[in-house]
Amino acid sequence: MTKLDAKSLISGLLTGIAIGSITLLLTTPQSGRSTRNLIKKKKNTWFSSRKSELKLPYPIEGPETLDGMTRKVQKTLKRYKQEVKPEMVKIEQQAQEIADAIALLNKQIRKSDN
Repeated sequence: MTKLDAKSLISGLLTGIAIGSITLLLTTPQSGRSTRNLIKKKKNTWFSSRKSELKLPYPIEGPETLDGMTRKVQKTLKRYKQEVKPEMVKIEQQAQEIADAIALLNKQIRKSDN
């Protein structure tokens, strides 16, 4: 992109933002406060009507959701550790057996070379 193209792009964007902002301010049907209140009411109505449809395992509210998710993750991690630990012990034993077998083979190879 050349300097002229970048300059044209930036000036075009700034002009568009300015025109859009002025148009929005002049055509807004109500004040900002009443618009925000309307959005809050619609949001609460929408969430409460859809809560059963969404079938979320946790409430939509932030702290309650975080607490519920934390408990579930802790429970899952605990169960995972209980299931995996015996397998890890077996794998470590097998790895040690393999390492011992390799060491024994190395000794035998060195003896046969001498």
